[in-house]
Amino acid sequence: MKIKMSVIEGAGMGTTYELESEEADNILVGRDDVASKAKWRLSKGDHFVSRTHFTLEIRPPNVQLVDPLSANGTFLFRRDAPKKKVEEVLLEDGDILQVGKTRLQMAIEVPLVPIKTQIYSGDFLLPVDGAMIDVRCIRCGKLITIPPSVNLDEIPEEDFICDVCKASLEKKKRKTPSPKREEKVSAAANFTCVKCGKSMQDTADLDGKAQQLADVALYLCSRCASKEVDPKRQEKNIGNYQVLSKLGEGGMGIVYKVRHTRTGRVAALKVTKAKLNDPDRRFLREIGILKCLAHPNLVRFYESGEHQRKPFFVSEFVTGGDLSQFVSVEGNILLDYEEAVRLIAESLVGLEFFHQTGNRYVHRDLKPENILLSTRDGKKVPKLTDLGLSRSYETHGGTVTKAGEFAGTWMYMPPEQVTDFKHCKPPVDIYAMGVTLYYLITAEYPLDFPPTWKVKKWLKEGKLSELVAKRDPVKMVLHGRRKPIETKNKNLPASLCKVINKSMSTDPKKRYQTAEEFRQALLEAI
Repeated sequence: MKIKMSVIEGAGMGTTYELESEEADNILVGRDDVASKAKWRLSKGDHFVSRTHFTLEIRPPNVQLVDPLSANGTFLFRRDAPKKKVEEVLLEDGDILQVGKTRLQMAIEVPLVPIKTQIYSGDFLLPVDGAMIDVRCIRCGKLITIPPSVNLDEIPEEDFICDVCKASLEKKKRKTPSPKREEKVSAAANFTCVKCGKSMQDTADLDGKAQQLADVALYLCSRCASKEVDPKRQEKNIGNYQVLSKLGEGGMGIVYKVRHTRTGRVAALKVTKAKLNDPDRRFLREIGILKCLAHPNLVRFYESGEHQRKPFFVSEFVTGGDLSQFVSVEGNILLDYEEAVRLIAESLVGLEFFHQTGNRYVHRDLKPENILLSTRDGKKVPKLTDLGLSRSYETHGGTVTKAGEFAGTWMYMPPEQVTDFKHCKPPVDIYAMGVTLYYLITAEYPLDFPPTWKVKKWLKEGKLSELVAKRDPVKMVLHGRRKPIETKNKNLPASLCKVINKSMSTDPKKRYQTAEEFRQALLEAI
């Protein structure tokens, strides 16, 4: 897609800023200044424009404008509608923006690619036949060529693997002995309803995935499922899944607790809010990536599909909550620092695997809410989830990202995630994990953001005015001083404080460069 922003009135009139890209990106727009870190810099002549005025979040085919707290605001003129101050808006071709005394006109050109619709189970879409499409192998990164027309419900990960890697996988499969019949029966005997204990042996393997998912899957019989169904739910079924309840909702999509209608397997299903508009197979490629990520410290991906032209992902249902539960609603710390370090260190094992798999990926949205907990042998096991913002940091392959939600969460973002989003590398995730550990053992953030527990309390008490930020979060991320952790908790070992502070350095080169390096440093510090 092509994006052009032209100055049509005010200082710098006639200047244009252009970008042509099919990848996700963020563009910070602000006044030109020696201290400015804006990518698109407006004229110095308009002092009513902030140095960090607004951000354009580009998620092809959408462009979202976000102005959290510029000094004089951003105003939108759209066709015959009256002038409107905006903090967040999905831009359209021809929109006019006013910042200070400067007017900007947006030109957004999205290539029209014809598609044909063919109905399958779940209303899947097929791109129209055409030229071969180049993508990269999801295991080694080698450029490969694949055909353009595939049913979303039948897309195998092998479509995104080069011949060399495919041969290696086949060789490995031939060397792996098939389970004996008595072993299969024994495993099947463990497929029971998680609520009442009823055997699910007759249905658990109806889709042929019972053995593959035996270490993570939970099952629910039809009788127990009927007791869990929320009678007020709007969605009854999504694809082959019965909706039991809504787990959460964000800018990107809605997450449901669901039950596979044939097998009884319980899962988490996330359906995106944006309709599928990119027949260039970025969405399909992401499916192939997720299928490769089988690790004890990553939430297991089950399958994907499409419902009413909106893509959805189905994954392991994790029952132990997430790390955010260890800071109470009153702001009390519920974990001792040794246990917090253990959970983060184990999470880093999964993160290292994630970073090193295939083309290598960066999560870009790590925070306590995205580290779930399961139980194994009576011990809490952390699992990273919500890989929707992940992307290859070597080949810059496309990924599934959506407009309407900022890429990442302010409190956990290092400066380069604002200024150079498209080229983020693993130290971005190291920073976020450092802030996550900081929050778990102090109940506060290194930057002057109100802690999550306090925000929830203000919302519950109706103190909305206290939620109005006193400072621009972009400026805070770019220029704010991170408070050393020892200033928040004086009872921590100095060696641990040094490790955590290093992980949150504003200079990515001064952070730990790998998750494994950070993990080893944490364990040595305690």
